[in-house]
Amino acid sequence: MNTTRILSYLCLAGAVCACSDETAEEQPTTTTTPPTVSNLPGAMQKVAREEGFVLSAVLDAYRPLAATKTDAPTYPKRFPRVLVNLLRSWESMVSSDCVEMTPYVDEDADGIPATFTATFDCAQAADGGRTITVTGSIDISDASDAEEGAARDGFDIVFRELRTGKLLPAVAGEGLASRRLEHARVINGKVAVRSVESRLFEANVSSILALRHEDDTGILGQSLTWLAGQYDTDASASDPMDVGWLEYHAVGSATWLDETWMLWRETDPTLRWRRQCRELYPGVSGFSAGALVVHDDAGNLLRLEHGGCRRVVVTYNGDTL
Repeated sequence: MNTTRILSYLCLAGAVCACSDETAEEQPTTTTTPPTVSNLPGAMQKVAREEGFVLSAVLDAYRPLAATKTDAPTYPKRFPRVLVNLLRSWESMVSSDCVEMTPYVDEDADGIPATFTATFDCAQAADGGRTITVTGSIDISDASDAEEGAARDGFDIVFRELRTGKLLPAVAGEGLASRRLEHARVINGKVAVRSVESRLFEANVSSILALRHEDDTGILGQSLTWLAGQYDTDASASDPMDVGWLEYHAVGSATWLDETWMLWRETDPTLRWRRQCRELYPGVSGFSAGALVVHDDAGNLLRLEHGGCRRVVVTYNGDTL
């Protein structure tokens, strides 16, 4: 493998965020509620899925090197690539008509705006009588957009009560009050990605990266304490972000249906990343091989094994789900 890496750290608000091995090894303590077996595997799957959306959007944030560059570096009404990735993953893509956003400049043409802020107030019709809703705001900025040779030098993302979901049609005879949200999310936190050396990246997330996910089975609240990992590119890849391997470890709490667990995540074996997977099948994570393991402090273990762009085998304590 080559030495392209993305290292990530997530820290809770009020804690000290430091890019060091010592920080990554700290194991937070918490009081956990004895889990009900029927609830725990569902919570584990939701945690892994939501985390994967953010990770894959970061891996696919940069404009591919083979893409045609534009002559005009100013974009008055266009979402940056990483925002498009997130909205598509959440099935919450909306037009810019309901978004107040700043025109942005991308001098180095790497797909990351120099500075960009978008505030959403969206409710747009979707298939099946559903309404896509997006509210809240997001800030995206390049670490060094105007500097010569600074493309892919790093970027920042700040989520401010960014909420997405689908509002279902009203139940016949029960009026508008019967409409409820499906797959609703709330995300807060900051992602900072920095280039440390040639084809080497380091990222950290400070404050709280908090996700709330709601569907017909309940509400999942997730707060990550830290995540540390590295991304190695395929030596034969012409673009270091086209093909590579992602290895990471994470720990954080999850609360679902009045139960709370500390959940650890680790890749075993390392996840294979292919940008082509996302291009061929919009909405997938982009991982084509490897596995993510999620376990609690009681020894329960969920394994998500990737066997292709769209094939994931899920087992819980050895049994296929």
